[in-house]
Amino acid sequence: MKKLLYLFLILTTSFVHSQTVDIPDSNFKNALVTTVCADFDGDGFLDGDVDTNNDGEIQVTEAESVFVLDVEDRSIASLVGIESFVNLIGLDCSLNQLTSLDVSQNTNIFELLCSDNQLSDLDLSANPAITTLYCEYNQLVSLNIKNGNNPALTSMWAFNNPDLLCIQVDDENASNPICDFNEGDGWCVDQGVEFSEDCNLGITDINKGSLMLYPNPVQNFLTVVHDLSISEIEIYSIQGKLLLQTSTTEAIDLSHLRAGVYLAAIHTVDGKIVNKRFIKS
Repeated sequence: MKKLLYLFLILTTSFVHSQTVDIPDSNFKNALVTTVCADFDGDGFLDGDVDTNNDGEIQVTEAESVFVLDVEDRSIASLVGIESFVNLIGLDCSLNQLTSLDVSQNTNIFELLCSDNQLSDLDLSANPAITTLYCEYNQLVSLNIKNGNNPALTSMWAFNNPDLLCIQVDDENASNPICDFNEGDGWCVDQGVEFSEDCNLGITDINKGSLMLYPNPVQNFLTVVHDLSISEIEIYSIQGKLLLQTSTTEAIDLSHLRAGVYLAAIHTVDGKIVNKRFIKS
């Protein structure tokens, strides 16, 4: 009986590891199969493609053998399949067409480069090994680096994400906002970005449609240009303090506010809220 059970376990393990990874994005698969994109020994140098048995597919065992993966600028729209690369310590997927990125299964990653995509959300709460993160020039509205090990994250470039108001962190009082572009150290973010242990201010984003704030930066009077049915507008400090409530959308008097970055929460009649950031000069 023990021999049969042992044989079953061997056959099951062999079957699992010979399975083909599902990679629906043809450009991602092509990069893995035909380009020099993989580092198999973690020495920082790319050794070859991932398809080491040259069958035109990526097996689980092949994915598990990769320590660093570089698929930069390959017109990739989806990285589905990356979850099988469980031993990754480094991933460069910059300059692609990604709108989402899930690396929650890649818990060993300490360097993630995903700049110049179309990412709106990035959650690294399951990635405590992260030391380097480049996610600048995206469309982020949500960035969660609350992973229990923020002191390890010595270099983060998250600037040029104009709708990113708040970055969720382990300890908002121990964040590392000092930025040194020359050395590549510190946390480099847009002016006015808040670090918080909970970025949920009770405000829910909806599709912003054609809504805009004018002028921005504003000196005295702000106008909301929109195609929505607006019931109320609230003005918050970047720390979340309510400063002003009004039902008008034209010539909102902000002359009493100090120079800085603020948040406008535009309430619609159907109970939804639009967030827009603006600068008071």
